[in-house]
This record gives sequence, C-alpha cells and structure tokens, in this order.
Amino acid sequence: MHYVFQLLQVPRVSAILLILLQALPEQKKHKLNNDTAKTTVTGNTYNQAGNVSSSKSTFTVGLQKLLTTYTDPIAADGFSHTKTIGKVSSGSYVVVVNKHSATGYRVKGSGKIIQ
Repeated sequence: MHYVFQLLQVPRVSAILLILLQALPEQKKHKLNNDTAKTTVTGNTYNQAGNVSSSKSTFTVGLQKLLTTYTDPIAADGFSHTKTIGKVSSGSYVVVVNKHSATGYRVKGSGKIIQ
C-alpha cells in the first residue's frame, strides 16, 4: 500500500482542524492483516520558497482505525527510513501523517506500508 503526503507548518488551530478532517470517511482505507505493520518512507523538508531546507523537520506516520498508532519521529532528511508502527488487528485503516516539529515550512514525501 503506497501513500504520498505533503504537510505544511500551520497555526495550532489549523492543525486541529486538519486532524479533524483526517477522520472524515472520504479518506481511502487500506485493508491490513492481523500482523505487525511497518512503513518505509522518504520525506524532505522545504522552506517557503519551495527549496530543500538545510534544517530538517520530523514527522510521524500512523494507521487509524478507531485509535491511531504512530511510529517514532522520522527525520525529513531526504533519505529512506523504515519504522515499525506496531501490531494491528485485521481490518481497514487510513494512513495518517503528521508534521512533528516546527522546523521547516513544508514536508513532502511518500512511503508504503509493509506487513
């Protein structure tokens, strides 16, 4: 299962609205088995001008069914990282990606969920 993301540095109120929007049923759901889930992901940090920033942000990837289980923070440094999300029960999940630090204006990247 592949996913693509783009996260902006937004005020706290906007971030809360984005989290609420993530729970809407229009999001694509992915069927997973009762097993450990990992993600292999690459993301990079950009400034407001759209250039790669020398200061690197962090982000987390999660799987949401009812509750959301996240990875440890991942560096948005342009390199591929594999992180364990954890054991999930079988069912349909939504991939949730959150910018985890105030560094950088934008984080863009893509990844895949592995079981």
